Amino acid sequence: MSNESVNYFGFWGKADNGNNYHPAVCHMLDVGIVARELLLAQPPQLQNRLLSLFEPVGENGLAFIAALHDIGKISPGFQMKREDLCQQLIELGYDFPRYSEPKHGKVAACCLPDILREMMKCQEGTACIFSQVLAAHHGAFLGYPEIIPDKEVWKKARRAIVRFLAEMFQVASLDKAPLPSSSDALLFAGLLTVADWLGSSEQHFPFAGTDTIDVSAYIGDREVRAKGLIRELRMDSVLVNRKTFDQLFPFHPNPCQKVSQNSLSSFKL
Repeated sequence: MSNESVNYFGFWGKADNGNNYHPAVCHMLDVGIVARELLLAQPPQLQNRLLSLFEPVGENGLAFIAALHDIGKISPGFQMKREDLCQQLIELGYDFPRYSEPKHGKVAACCLPDILREMMKCQEGTACIFSQVLAAHHGAFLGYPEIIPDKEVWKKARRAIVRFLAEMFQVASLDKAPLPSSSDALLFAGLLTVADWLGSSEQHFPFAGTDTIDVSAYIGDREVRAKGLIRELRMDSVLVNRKTFDQLFPFHPNPCQKVSQNSLSSFKL
């Protein structure tokens, strides 16, 4: 199967109760674009820490890696959650074994290290850390789960989509990306989780549907939507004066909030 034979938009990522769905690759583009805009809205010190993880490709490297968070949805276990949306894939020769792993985070944790090493020339340690962060975008680090491998047709589809996303974000290689520290990896994990949350808003990022997609126009539209959403939420605002918890909220902090407050007060970017 060549890249040209893979319909990048034929795998659903989000769907309503009917036949309307948002292709997985479109959601991946959405989240990559939102992650880049979130990065650019951060204070310079935090921007620089995050950008240092993706030298020398910078913000595009961060956007590309963030976009890969849902690569595990290109798998039989996830796709068969909506059997009514699988018919075209079945006709194209994709198999759907009943033993397939249904959790896309686990699939990502298993497949991404090899993809990042072999396709993007990542160092082994860097590839493993990026993979763990991406697989944890729903808030839980999964370690290195063991799953029954998918057949070659699915592996080729995932790699074709990774190559497509690399082209869209103009990233040829990550061979110089350094090994992230634990704290920097967690910073990126936090940004990714917020980007996925924002990029999942159907109000701001409506389903692309099954019609032919003009990729350049789609990306331009999503960039405008991402900038607008971040402005709407005032996530691009600069905090000039610090405020105490009691100034922000009409109630006193509970014990957990006090611990968090004390920890954050000593945190430096």
